[in-house]
Amino acid sequence: TGPSRLSHVSSAPSLPKTTFKQRGIFSEIVKPHGPQEVQACQQGPPTQPEAATGPRQMRKSASAGGFKLSKSMRRKAAEALPADPKQIFTEVAPKVVEVYAHRPGDRPRKVTVERRKKWFEALDIEALLLERGISFQHANWAKSHWLQLDDFDNREYDIRNPEEWMQLGTGGTGSFLPLRAKGLRLREDNTGNWEGCFCIGCEEGKFVVKWQDESTSQVSRLQIIFLGEDPEVFADRLLFAFQALRRVQSRAQLNFFIDNMPIDDIQCLDIDQVARVLALARSSRALKDSSMEPAAHELVREVNLDYARTMNKIIFIHDPQVQSYACDVPELPNSDVGKDRDVGIFSGVNICDLEEEDENSFLRPVPWFALWPLPEYNFTQTFSQFCFSSLFIKPQVISSLVTIANQCLWLMDTCQYLTRFEKIMKFDQFRQFQRSKIGSTAKEVREGWVNAIISTIQKNFDKVGKGWFSIHETNPDTYAEGKVKKLLHMVRFMMEDSMRYFVLDSVADYCAAMEAAAPAAVAVDGLLEVTSTFSPRPAVQPAAWGGSLE
Repeated sequence: TGPSRLSHVSSAPSLPKTTFKQRGIFSEIVKPHGPQEVQACQQGPPTQPEAATGPRQMRKSASAGGFKLSKSMRRKAAEALPADPKQIFTEVAPKVVEVYAHRPGDRPRKVTVERRKKWFEALDIEALLLERGISFQHANWAKSHWLQLDDFDNREYDIRNPEEWMQLGTGGTGSFLPLRAKGLRLREDNTGNWEGCFCIGCEEGKFVVKWQDESTSQVSRLQIIFLGEDPEVFADRLLFAFQALRRVQSRAQLNFFIDNMPIDDIQCLDIDQVARVLALARSSRALKDSSMEPAAHELVREVNLDYARTMNKIIFIHDPQVQSYACDVPELPNSDVGKDRDVGIFSGVNICDLEEEDENSFLRPVPWFALWPLPEYNFTQTFSQFCFSSLFIKPQVISSLVTIANQCLWLMDTCQYLTRFEKIMKFDQFRQFQRSKIGSTAKEVREGWVNAIISTIQKNFDKVGKGWFSIHETNPDTYAEGKVKKLLHMVRFMMEDSMRYFVLDSVADYCAAMEAAAPAAVAVDGLLEVTSTFSPRPAVQPAAWGGSLE
């Protein structure tokens, strides 16, 4: 900030370099001169005449390097700084889905978190609940509830489970700090208000909170909203619980009325209907046994009971007194709908809650067509792409693969070792039999199995003309782009898998045969007395058994 950089006049003469020194930001004020110079430095850079006399005056200016603090002064200055307040609780930041390392020009994650935090703090949970018709300031808010509200809590609204909330209160030192929250504090008269509190723990699915008057209590998840949790989502969660509670209570009352209606004068199934039901139910030979008669009569009685209940349900739904309450029950606990009516036996029920949505298949709209509707798509293009990608577009391909699969299954059913012995033989004879069995099996595989697969492909594709599956193609480029190469790759993979499982299964069968021929226990009683005990052993399945052809 020297005078040469603050000069307004571009034609000012250059000043001697030996007369300038680096000055601090307060060097214009601490010079031992009059107040006029102080006012001049506050007004801005000097003009041309002042710059001419500047070198003579600045020889007396103080150097910024002269202001140094001693160690004692620095210690006292550090002690004078305000100490950081001791953290006694944990403030949970709102949960946002943003990247930590944002791209240039995008909104930083910290800005999103801070905005969300200020927005949550500006919302009042009591006002949001009043907008949804919920208030706990009246003592009769749960008067008609004979079920617990906490049983209808929807945990899909949760952004964290209770254990995760408690982990947020554990700092880097491992000590737990309470979580700031708002809780519903219910009084003895069943009225309550939302007050600030601290969550200090979780026991058996309930949170232990500490109120502002140092008292503690346990609250459920519907009675506490943590700092950093969206109040609007929490209000929707309470609304869902109240509506689910009301629907379940209404449905239980309706079913109770229907179950207790008399069935004496209700017509049951006639003889022909019962006979058709029994004929369809006892269609097998085992069910036609005479010992099944009591069970059949019991089932018929249960069917008659369900039929009578269905008739009572139809009568109950179409009753004029019940129809007057149809779909006119308040959805909210503190709604004024329906309070001016006389209180009757059906005043707290709604016949619309008797069945869930789409539960009755007879109430569904009849479709215009007897087909399943599909969205519009380009069938020609889709079919063309399928034909281009798939091998199963020719009957020759399918018949060839079926024949090759049967031949591979035949190979997997055989064994390359001799595992059945009709008589006792010496070791040299046993080795000769095994060599002949291995040789004959290898000849069958090499000459029979492989040649059979080759002849199958040649027979099925010999008369196929030019195109994707021409086996008479001589151009390497055309062969590489055709489907014959892909088909031969597929056949090769099938043969490799079959050969692998054939070898593994043969070894497993050989081991099982050797173990079965060996006695489980040998007792030597003397030179001429040896007792061998044989016991059946279950066959041990190999580690890799079967495959896509199994």
